[in-house]
Amino acid sequence: MPSRPVIRPLIFITMTSLIGSAIFIGCDKPEEDTASFTTDSSSTVDEDWDSTTDEDGGGCDEVTVDFDGDDPPSVGTTWTLFPRCDGAVVMGAIVIRVEPPEAALLDENIITFTQAGICEISAQVGSEIGTLEVDVLE
Repeated sequence: MPSRPVIRPLIFITMTSLIGSAIFIGCDKPEEDTASFTTDSSSTVDEDWDSTTDEDGGGCDEVTVDFDGDDPPSVGTTWTLFPRCDGAVVMGAIVIRVEPPEAALLDENIITFTQAGICEISAQVGSEIGTLEVDVLE
């Protein structure tokens, strides 16, 4: 019977150790965290703080409703609504309403006018509401 070559297990062991060494050598030593943090133990929380009146608090001073579509709209016209908070497009929680509700179909920020006459579109961002009065033509 021919003897089995011993070289295969030896190659396997050598390759495994070389790959392990290459991985170990290839990884840099993690850098130490150089950021330093300081705290002010004398700071207090203002429980009466109102974000809608604070200059840097993130509240809206003015909510407006912009749109993309034919102006003036007619029955069947579709608009894409862009509520804005202080001029910036809002990309978060927004409540959009149409009064009267039967004046248009609303799907997220896409509105399709279904009835001629005057309707009001409102967009609520936080506690602030912006409105847009629209006269829909026949």
